[in-house]
Amino acid sequence: MRIQYFNDPDNDIDLDLYECGYEDCSSSFSYGPHIRDFYLIHYIVKGKGYYYTKNIWHTVEEGQAFLITPGEITIYKTEPTNPWSFCWFSFNGKRAQELSTKAGFNEERPVVMIDKKYNIENYIHKIIDCFSIYNRPIQSNLLGCLYLTLARFEAARRDDNNIKEKKNSTQEHVERALRYIEYNYFNPFCVERLAEYVNLERTYFSKLFKRHTGLSPQEYLIEYRISKAKELISSSNLDIKQIAKCVGFNEQYYFTRVFKKKTGMTPTQYRIDISE
Repeated sequence: MRIQYFNDPDNDIDLDLYECGYEDCSSSFSYGPHIRDFYLIHYIVKGKGYYYTKNIWHTVEEGQAFLITPGEITIYKTEPTNPWSFCWFSFNGKRAQELSTKAGFNEERPVVMIDKKYNIENYIHKIIDCFSIYNRPIQSNLLGCLYLTLARFEAARRDDNNIKEKKNSTQEHVERALRYIEYNYFNPFCVERLAEYVNLERTYFSKLFKRHTGLSPQEYLIEYRISKAKELISSSNLDIKQIAKCVGFNEQYYFTRVFKKKTGMTPTQYRIDISE
């Protein structure tokens, strides 16, 4: 099945529609190489296929969309064993490039994934319905649907960026905590102080830290102190009691016990072992 409608566009306005449609592709579907003078977005409803632009082939599947830009040589074709069904709309105008960028597309990212909650297919069908309801679509209605569809793409991009920023933010909290330990491992330590330093609630911080490092803050500190102790044992003539204090252990007995638990030998045995 193929549905396609054409508009009489006006390039002198901010945005105008060229065409729109829907197609259930045959297993042999292929289009191009071709060059267009407008922007064209395909949204994949189901199936799998391939999109070629700027000398790169991209795999495009259900839930993804790809952008064709003016002046670019492009090819796209379906996967014969899992044919595409897609809907599309093309547009141009003074703000066409700006709005396609806001929608999440750029030269490095001509293919985007859109979460189903944004109902992109339904919004594109609203554009198509402007033609099916009226022989000559009401232009204000048509443009309204076009703007709304591009706005849904933009909303999806912003939410995706917010998720990435949140992930980056949590990573940054952990990295700050690691730097704090690196510069303060020899001082008295408590998780509350470390959580306060990175501006997080203690329990949440501890879970976050373990998710990123595989260790609790206290466990990580012990591992770090022991690694520093091993460095001092191998590179200095300090006695074991001095080394213990240098890495944050006030009691030599406790230091020796922890060191043996982590390395399988006492600090003295370790010094002898590496000197042989």
